Amino acid sequence: MNLTEDLFREIEGLSEGERQEVINFVELLKSKNKKKIESTMDLIIKENKKALDELGR
Repeated sequence: MNLTEDLFREIEGLSEGERQEVINFVELLKSKNKKKIESTMDLIIKENKKALDELGR
């Protein structure tokens, strides 16, 4: 059984409200991951600004 099937099986027994909490938690994790990626990209751009400006000429 794969992870998706395991998750689905676990969620089946939850109430509608509890299922919504799971969805909210997943959305929170996705949001945190997106912010982490954006922060990393901002840092890369800042650290390489001079080189990026040179390439843009």
